[in-house]
Amino acid sequence: MQHFLRTIWIPVGLLLVALLAYAVRPAVLTQGAASPAPTDVAPQRPEAALTIAQPPAGATLPSGTVTVVVNYNGPALVTAGMATQLDQYHLNYLLDVNATPYLQTNVPIPLGNASIVHTSKTQASFDNVAPGSHLLAVVLTGRDDVSPKPPVAQQLSFTVK
Repeated sequence: MQHFLRTIWIPVGLLLVALLAYAVRPAVLTQGAASPAPTDVAPQRPEAALTIAQPPAGATLPSGTVTVVVNYNGPALVTAGMATQLDQYHLNYLLDVNATPYLQTNVPIPLGNASIVHTSKTQASFDNVAPGSHLLAVVLTGRDDVSPKPPVAQQLSFTVK
């Protein structure tokens, strides 16, 4: 009888522990699922300009990896997550994510979303881009992932066959 109870209660106990751990999981694990809270400040707009050089607007590309190349002129870009001051900037590449909620607001561009790349590089790639129409945006943000006002950004559409 004791062996039977141990055989039943150990898996049930492990299941309860797993359910409890899932219920109280840290917010970090679900960070990409919810919109970040607005902040009180936005970085000051730098003397900067950016344009998406590749892919061109309206282009038709083969399926697979899409590489985005940006022409950027402005303050030096700082590795995302390494900035120590609000006015240290990096680029955010958004694939099929509407950039509008993050422009002219104090809403940070979220972390933890595979469709958003935060980087100091003027080139980023998205793998396994499916056939269809796609929206691409590149947005300059400060340390807090908030776009300056007015924003330094560009958005375009392209198609993958």
